Amino acid sequence: MVISVSPGDRDSFNDLSKLKIYHKKGIISTPNRTVMKYDLTAKDELGADIPLTRASKCFTLQEVINPEKLKRILTENGYMAEMLSNVRSSLNKIGTPESLVLFYPSLTIDALSNLMKYKKQNEYTKFFCDISNFLGLESIMLPTFNDPTKTVSLVKKKNLQWIPVLNLNEKDMNIFTSQFNECVDIGEQDVPIISFKFVQYPSANKAYDLIMDNFDDLHEKGIASMIVDAPRMLYSANSLDVSTPHYSSFFTADLISERYSGGGGGSKTTPRLFCKNDLVTSQIDLSEGKFDLDKEIQVFDGDPKLQDLLKNIADDDLTKKDWKKGRPKYLSRVHENVQTRIEFSDLQKNISSNSAKDYLEDKTDMNTVVSNHLRKRLEE
Repeated sequence: MVISVSPGDRDSFNDLSKLKIYHKKGIISTPNRTVMKYDLTAKDELGADIPLTRASKCFTLQEVINPEKLKRILTENGYMAEMLSNVRSSLNKIGTPESLVLFYPSLTIDALSNLMKYKKQNEYTKFFCDISNFLGLESIMLPTFNDPTKTVSLVKKKNLQWIPVLNLNEKDMNIFTSQFNECVDIGEQDVPIISFKFVQYPSANKAYDLIMDNFDDLHEKGIASMIVDAPRMLYSANSLDVSTPHYSSFFTADLISERYSGGGGGSKTTPRLFCKNDLVTSQIDLSEGKFDLDKEIQVFDGDPKLQDLLKNIADDDLTKKDWKKGRPKYLSRVHENVQTRIEFSDLQKNISSNSAKDYLEDKTDMNTVVSNHLRKRLEE
């Protein structure tokens, strides 16, 4: 069975759709946030018994490809075995056999530049298609390499579906528009999901506008949209816009996959936690009244040690031992993972009951950003 996408319940507010994504092991619903191997590492380091993948049912297996790894992929005989061993060890941690696994070998900027310079895109594509087949996956996430038709042809020969990764930061909108349209025209049988590498809206406004103009049309064509490499942290209210991960669910993204940011616990003087009021991971300031500590502690109901650690993070009352063991950063990531899952589940329910506007009204910052952007678009 291949991955297929079907629009489900729909909300009249901005014509929001709750998608069902079918795959050979089960079904996932959107909007949703995928689990990363860094989330599972954080959970294991804390000794927390929390069902991350059981709740999400979707896992992004990201393998960062730097110039050194790229060179080994292209020149070293047998490197595939080492790569397989690495990714299999990550898969073994999932613990949820019915999860949809999206394999994302993500090239660094330097590695992508080298690959294009060497003109070895076909060799690179075949390498990771073989890895996907060894892992028993349905798909592979790869860049377009400026030629979507050629890339999808190579992937199809390996009996896989392609999830293209488009660069939102492409300066030439003619190039971005052409690649986007080509990926859509290939069709949902071969391209069930189109992913976009995150940059903030002001740095890619025209690309975001194109996606927003076609968001509902993608759904009707059986194609889902995904943002990859989304940030964990936004550093000021000025950075809240329609590209903010949770906010983008109303405009551009059915699935969201975060980038690795080194943990997210902050320095010893700046602990960070996810706030369900503005839906971002930011530095804690209890005086603002946004972060409700009593409610947040209930996320770890049944685990007094984690509750105490969360309270100490919020109160900035951590020990040197806590910092040395990395516990603040691990708890920050697990807490965010659990809370984002709850928020997306609530949004799904609101879409099903045609009450997404009610969900927005409880989120002041999100409501302001979404409403203002909708107003601008209606005025155009």
